[in-house]
Amino acid sequence: MTAKQRNTQSATLTAVLDTEPRHHKTRKWQEENREAIEALNRFHDQKGCFSDEYRTF
Repeated sequence: MTAKQRNTQSATLTAVLDTEPRHHKTRKWQEENREAIEALNRFHDQKGCFSDEYRTF
């Protein structure tokens, strides 16, 4: 294995190790806030966006 290949593998591993905890934290937050997200989505489906009355486009 060349030095360039080792550096590439190291960079890939580092990226995965940095990304996975973030994904876990995101999934956990989504699960913990699922009911609130669903309630907000229902509100949006029924009444539209909070800012609809202020939009000029």
